[in-house]
Amino acid sequence: MRLDEIFRTGQPKLFEEKDQQLGNVREQQCFPIYDDDGEVSMVVSLSRDISERKRKEEELKLFKIIAETANYGVIIADLSGYIVFVNEFFSIIHGYAHNELLGKNLSLLKLEGEKTSLQSLTEQLVKNGYCESTEIWHRCKDGSKIPLLVNGVTVYDEEKEPVYIAYNAIDISRQKAAEKQLFSYQSQLRSLASQLSETEEKERKQIAAALHDSLGQSLAVANIKRGDLLVHNVNSECAALITEIRTIIEDAIKSVRTLTFELCPPILYELPFDAALEWLVEQAEKQSNIHYTIESDNEPKPLNDSIKLLLFNAVRELLLNITKHAKAKNAKVSVKREDDKIKIVIEDDGVGFNVTQTTRRFDKKSFGLFNIEERLATIGG
Repeated sequence: MRLDEIFRTGQPKLFEEKDQQLGNVREQQCFPIYDDDGEVSMVVSLSRDISERKRKEEELKLFKIIAETANYGVIIADLSGYIVFVNEFFSIIHGYAHNELLGKNLSLLKLEGEKTSLQSLTEQLVKNGYCESTEIWHRCKDGSKIPLLVNGVTVYDEEKEPVYIAYNAIDISRQKAAEKQLFSYQSQLRSLASQLSETEEKERKQIAAALHDSLGQSLAVANIKRGDLLVHNVNSECAALITEIRTIIEDAIKSVRTLTFELCPPILYELPFDAALEWLVEQAEKQSNIHYTIESDNEPKPLNDSIKLLLFNAVRELLLNITKHAKAKNAKVSVKREDDKIKIVIEDDGVGFNVTQTTRRFDKKSFGLFNIEERLATIGG
C-alpha cells in the first residue's frame, strides 16, 4: 500500500516497521524514480535498524515521566553549566515558573559566598562520574536561600565521552529548621545544666563547711572532753569504756573529714588543676597496688570551679574503676591543653572491656561511665 501511494503521489515517504517476532524496528525511506515522461517508474528503498534509538527514546520518555512526578528536584546541565532539563519540583522550590530555568547557567542559583554549588560539583562529576550526597545552599528567585541535599551522575555519549551532568536535589529546609530548634534546646539544656552544676557546687561547699565547722568541731571538742576524763581516777572498767569512746569519736572525725573532702576537695581550689590531678593520682597509687604516672604539658588551664570539679570527679571515678575492675599493674593520666579545650587521657594495661556492651548495660560497673559521659555532654565535652 505504501508503494502504491508513492507511485500515485510521486512523493517520497518515511515510515517504520516493527518485526513482531524479533522486536526489531527498521526505518524505511522510499524515493520515487521518474521516467522520461515524468511518471514514477520505480521506487528505491533505504532501510536501517533503529531499534537502539527507539529504545533510548522510550527510556527518555520514561525518565521524563518519573522526573516530572518526583517529589524531589531533577536538573540536567551541559558541561558548561547551561540547564537543558529541569523538572517542575526543582523550579517550584526555587520560586521559578516551570521551565523558566531552561537555558540558564547554574551560576544563577549559586549563593554568594557559598563555596559548594552545582557548578563547582561539575568538575568532580566529570572526573569521577558521580558525586556523593552533598549539602549545598541555593539562591531562589526572590533572593532567599534554600538548603539542598544533592547527588549527581555524569551522562556519557556512545563514545563514552561526558556530555551532561544530572543532579537530583532534596529540599532539607524542614530538617534544617528542626536542627536549629534542636541546637536551641541543647543550648538551653546546657545553660540549665551549668546553672544546676553551679548550684550543686555551692550546696556542696555549704554542706562541707557545715560538716567541718559544726559536726567536725563538736567531735573534736568531744574528743578533748573524753581525754579530760582520763585525768580523773577511774576504775579499769570506765577506762576501757573511755578508750572505746575515743576510737568511735576518732573514726567519726575521719569519716567527717573524708566526706568533707569528697563534697568539696580544698586542694582543687588551692592548687592549679594539673597539680590537683597529680595529688589525686598519688592518692590512687597509695590506695592500690597499681603504679601510676601523670603527664602534663604545664600549660595554664583557666577553668571555672564547676568545670574543674566535674573533671576532677570524672578522673577520680575512672581511677576508681581501674582499681576495682581493670586488674592493671600500670596506669597513666595525661592532661594537656589544645587551643581552648582540655584533653585528659586515662589508660591502663589491664583486661579492658567491650565499650559497646558496657555502655548499653546499666549496672554498677557501667553506671559511672554513663554518668561521666552525660555530665561531660552538658558542657560540650
